[in-house]
Amino acid sequence: MPHNTVVIAAVAASGVASSALDLQTRRVPNWLTLGITAVGISLAAAHWTDRTIAAAFVYTALFGGALALTVAVIRGRLHHTLQETATLVVTGGANVAQIERPSANNRFAYAPAIALGALVAALGF
Repeated sequence: MPHNTVVIAAVAASGVASSALDLQTRRVPNWLTLGITAVGISLAAAHWTDRTIAAAFVYTALFGGALALTVAVIRGRLHHTLQETATLVVTGGANVAQIERPSANNRFAYAPAIALGALVAALGF
């Protein structure tokens, strides 16, 4: 089995597992994060891929931004979310407590965005 196939399979499997848990519980357990990290570091140390972690971060940010906008639109919160984001930037984070309160209805599973970003990077796009 070619090395890149192993990397893609590992990324896809970890993405499915973490996304499923995050969608169900709104958290990814530390033991899963640690396991995925260990596999990723091992594959990188063995030089089984030439993909860069920076690419995964860029794709994750793009997918995460699209996901956040979609969730805000679906929940009818786009205008409010953009206002809160502008306030966050302008004030240097003075409204973090207000944004993070549980009743704000702004939480969503982010593992799917991470999974998609990592998979696109592993595929070499």
